Amino acid sequence: MEIKREKPIARGVSNLMYVGDVTLPEMSPNERLLYLASSLACAYHGYKRNDSVGWAIAWGALGGLSLITPVIALAQGYGKPKVVR
Repeated sequence: MEIKREKPIARGVSNLMYVGDVTLPEMSPNERLLYLASSLACAYHGYKRNDSVGWAIAWGALGGLSLITPVIALAQGYGKPKVVR
């Protein structure tokens, strides 16, 4: 990953921070499908576990960013309601 340093963000911080282009590696179609499936599965788990659309959105967002999130969902008992003691 290469960062181009062209323009300073502000006058007072010209030596500290620069605006640049950061290019991320391209994802293959299979990787995109994997992250989409992870996101959907985690959203389902979040809804069923907490009976809340907000939690479904949160779990779905985390599932789309990391492939460890479905593993956490499995450890919690995939889709099972949260046990309150």
